[in-house]
Amino acid sequence: MAVEHHARSVTGIDVEPLVVNRATTRARERGQDERVRFLAVEPGPLPFADGFFDVVFSKDAIIHVRDKQALLGEAHRVLCTGGRLCIGDWLRGEGDELDPLVERFVADSGEEFYMQTLAELGAIVSSVGFADVEVEDRRDWYEKEAQNELARLRGPLRELFLPRFGEDFYDATVQFWETVVESTRLGVLRPAHVRAYRP
Repeated sequence: MAVEHHARSVTGIDVEPLVVNRATTRARERGQDERVRFLAVEPGPLPFADGFFDVVFSKDAIIHVRDKQALLGEAHRVLCTGGRLCIGDWLRGEGDELDPLVERFVADSGEEFYMQTLAELGAIVSSVGFADVEVEDRRDWYEKEAQNELARLRGPLRELFLPRFGEDFYDATVQFWETVVESTRLGVLRPAHVRAYRP
């Protein structure tokens, strides 16, 4: 955002201090540490004043938050009038339950995921006060990306991967990407973008 989109000031947050420390080091190495800062935060209310930001951006993070309404309510609070919400995240297909393939994807990842459908996430964003909510299904695009990633793992990356990580981890990684490709193809795993603004 600072380098490619010329934001004057960027604040990144994460609940993991290790991530914050690594990001801070990278910002310094790129000469961006005067415009970009990173903070370790506790889950819950955000440590910022009302109307503090022009944009709230999240990529592949809200999936790990159980109480999305509370988090998105905080995003609404810290945005100024006219401020933009931009989210990229992983959603499930239609229905009330995770598909078995997605359950395997979650198990293979080793993370905790709390997934909504496109309609459910859009409704949550609207319910906390955002307007002009757009929810874009990115499944068709990502299916091709995932297929390409799997092909690279099976092809040119294999000889680089094996000596560094070993055969067991390589096999597990290939299996993970096979699950991603199939679940995306079937539409039970759906990457999406959500955009809205605070009126």
